[in-house]
Amino acid sequence: MKGRDRGVANYDWVSKFPAATVRHLHCHSSDHRPISLVFNPNNESQRWFRKPFCFEEIWLSDNGCSDMVNCIKSISVSIRASEDLLIWPQTPDGSYTVRSAYRMLAMASHNAQLGTSNLNTSKKLWSGIWKLQVPSKVRHFMWRASGEALPTRSNLRYRHVLVDGTCNLCEDHPEDAMHCLWMYDYVKCIWLSDPTFNFPRAKCFNNFCDLVLFVLSEATSSTAALFAMVAWCIWVRPNKLREGQQVWDVSDTIQRAWDL
Repeated sequence: MKGRDRGVANYDWVSKFPAATVRHLHCHSSDHRPISLVFNPNNESQRWFRKPFCFEEIWLSDNGCSDMVNCIKSISVSIRASEDLLIWPQTPDGSYTVRSAYRMLAMASHNAQLGTSNLNTSKKLWSGIWKLQVPSKVRHFMWRASGEALPTRSNLRYRHVLVDGTCNLCEDHPEDAMHCLWMYDYVKCIWLSDPTFNFPRAKCFNNFCDLVLFVLSEATSSTAALFAMVAWCIWVRPNKLREGQQVWDVSDTIQRAWDL
């Protein structure tokens, strides 16, 4: 019959597999229908279990396994009969801490954004920020600012929250971390009010991350810490104003950073 294929079996075969059936499968692109031979329609077929892994001695003489065998043989085995221990590699004593896990995840996230070519720079930046003698919230702020993760108008525009990413104060430049914390006119006045921060003014930086790296590498630890505190105060002051809170005068920002 056209359009149907058939399965043929003799009596001996049927006697060995009495429960076997032949099923016709649907096919839309051919005038033949494929058939499926089912030995046990009740799904009572024998189950096969994967054999557990076991190292075979014959592999030692196999040339294809020589590199792996030599690598395994080079592993030094302790002569002491001690139990295995779980070691957390992110801390000196091997103990797990939430702080070390956060640092590891933050580093991995930032490295994924920067790419492999900037891994050394990222490690240097993170290490320098983490060593700053400032409150944890300020270190976190510096990390976010260096990675352009602050809720500036440019970032909000990038995330389709705002239509315009231009600074609403100067109405001339995009409001990114570099503009908010270093380049804006009243911000420049704050930095220039203290001769301590004159040394970065002679250089041009592409972004706030480059500025932070320069300060961390060229300034003393106390100056770098003060730099972070001043940047924090510059960022916090407008937010407090928007919330109607009492704030310090712009000219007192450096002193405010010292007091904190």
